[in-house]
Amino acid sequence: MCLSICSLSGHVYCIINDQTLTISKILYLITLELEPYITFSIFSEDHIFLHNYLKDTDTTKLENYITNIYNSSINNHILYIITDVYYDNKNRTLIEYKDYLTKLDYGKCKEIVRRTDLTIRDKYLIINILNKYGEILLLLNNEFKENIEMVLTAVKSSKFVLKDVSKEFKENKKIVLAAVNSYGEVLEYASEDLKKDREIVLAAVTQNGHALKYASKILTKDKDIVFAAVIKNGCALEYASNELRDDEEIVFAAVNQDSYSLKYASKNLTMNKKIVYAAVNKKGSTLEYASEILKNDETIALAAVSNNGLALRDVSEKLKKDRNIVLAAVKNHSYALRDASKELKGDKEIVLAAINQNSDVFIYASNEFENDRDIVLAVVNTLHGIKLNNISEELRKDKEIVLKAVIRNGDTLQYASEELKKDREIVLAAVNKCGCALKYASEGLKGDKQIVLSAINQNNEAFIYASTELKRDNEIVSAAFSQNK
Repeated sequence: MCLSICSLSGHVYCIINDQTLTISKILYLITLELEPYITFSIFSEDHIFLHNYLKDTDTTKLENYITNIYNSSINNHILYIITDVYYDNKNRTLIEYKDYLTKLDYGKCKEIVRRTDLTIRDKYLIINILNKYGEILLLLNNEFKENIEMVLTAVKSSKFVLKDVSKEFKENKKIVLAAVNSYGEVLEYASEDLKKDREIVLAAVTQNGHALKYASKILTKDKDIVFAAVIKNGCALEYASNELRDDEEIVFAAVNQDSYSLKYASKNLTMNKKIVYAAVNKKGSTLEYASEILKNDETIALAAVSNNGLALRDVSEKLKKDRNIVLAAVKNHSYALRDASKELKGDKEIVLAAINQNSDVFIYASNEFENDRDIVLAVVNTLHGIKLNNISEELRKDKEIVLKAVIRNGDTLQYASEELKKDREIVLAAVNKCGCALKYASEGLKGDKQIVLSAINQNNEAFIYASTELKRDNEIVSAAFSQNK
């Protein structure tokens, strides 16, 4: 394989015979053949632009082209070079200048653009700055702000530029197309005429579906454009025409991309079982936007609560009494118990399924469970346990329940029966968890030195609940004092 690097006039800069050479090495070999202060662009044999040495950091297009050359059956190939002059006030070589441009950071760029001597001869410097920080265009003098190449570079790299360029550039299709290809939402700042341009709007919504918001009214009726928007951002359906919000294909595509787009579907399509199922199966909470008819559909409701138990809030009152649906809901999210029917809040299996995940939901269970030992034991065995004030007086006398409760929440000793407040094992467990639970111990145990020491070691403020005698005990006082250090 032979690759010749030539000028358009036929001058040969170099010939590449080694297929193992990298792109960076090929570019380096070209630079060696150039005169000082000369840079170059590379074109294919068909005169298709491939790469500009000083402007482009990405060499993918050139790499792909050369790879295809290497893999072709033709032996001889040509790449064309078009040269240009670059200006550098530090007189660096082309390679040195390229390296300098590559390493420019934001602080250095802002320092450069404050210079008063900048002119269009510094185009390679400014283009590299704008490639990185397009918004800096707004700090430059009018010679650059009015230059189409500079504006084109800036709008590609920053979404903040198109808003503030001149009216002339907002009406320039090439500029606006480049801008929306990078940041679809900047369609907002295009001229009204270009918001009616199908190519511009399609490019914008393909990049960011929400750009449909800024399209002309007529293009929000264009099915291809709206489809491109909703497959990118489902909730762009909000900006589609009423006709297309009632289009099954469009709405189905939207909810597949983002279930919450069901909110913007026509009333007719919120009754479409296929569409609603697709939405709630991915995001159960979108059941909120379904029709009342489908909120009463068992298949839809079950799919919704299986994905998000809290969707039980939005199912019909009839289905809040459906045992299978409610059980699926509480297994997914314990707080779904809150929205179950009164009857099912008294269903032991359902309540156990909920509290096994989170004991806090015990407050939503039927009051009859305050005296159900199995339920209460299940609650106290969970991570957060239970406050004894939520159970019956009878179970507050149950040592197993109270012991497990105070192990998790010592302060709940206050709700134990008077008899168990005298139980040394229970009180010791309580103060080990919460020192100030000593306040609720029997007077006799407030005089128990081991219990009081344990309480103070957990929280020195428990000292104030110790018996009068122990408040004079040197070891107790020392423990309380050392905790204050």
